[in-house]
Amino acid sequence: MSGAQAEGIDRLPTLGHPLSLAENLHRVLEEAIVNGDLAPGSKLNVDRLARQLGVSIIPVRETLRALEAQGWVRFRPRYGAYVREYSRVEALDVHEARQVLEAEVASLAAKHRTAESLSELLVLVEKGESAARRGEPEEFLRINGDFHGAVASAAQNSVLAELSDHLALRVRFYFASAVSYRVTESAAEHRLIYEAIEGGDRRRAAQLARKHVAATRAKLVTIFSE
Repeated sequence: MSGAQAEGIDRLPTLGHPLSLAENLHRVLEEAIVNGDLAPGSKLNVDRLARQLGVSIIPVRETLRALEAQGWVRFRPRYGAYVREYSRVEALDVHEARQVLEAEVASLAAKHRTAESLSELLVLVEKGESAARRGEPEEFLRINGDFHGAVASAAQNSVLAELSDHLALRVRFYFASAVSYRVTESAAEHRLIYEAIEGGDRRRAAQLARKHVAATRAKLVTIFSE
């Protein structure tokens, strides 16, 4: 196992108690994959994962099978489990779909915003700006997901919120590869989107959201072309 892979395992959080063991294992390993702590293409050593998480081997294997069903883990005959690798086609398709979805979500958020939703968005904008200033792309990655989730909630459309939530994990998975390049710009773009939503400017909110996603997509094109 490489040093990078070992480091990723060492960063796994401890399991919480309110959820069942299976739910906790799934949450922890899925987050580690989506955030890039367990690098795409890296081998997943079941014994080491079990020791790191303080559980037996059997539930770890069962969780990896569940993650395989979701597409996050690949099993190779005689070689074991591996984190799924990046797909250039999927990355670009996901962000192409996001351009359409995020534009409508931002437009509706500008229409249906409330004092409570605006307060939540502003807090996330400021947290994102702070993470960008401190040069903490991993922290910004988490805040970025929360910000887009909050915009979807502000739109007050349960179907769009569900669609946004469905894409959220894949968005984070791919954005993890671009966040270090985009953190400062993304934080500034979040501020502009917030201001358009706050002002009730549906057209501008949609334009800014579409441009925001397009900028990330363009960066991914560059990254996957290298």
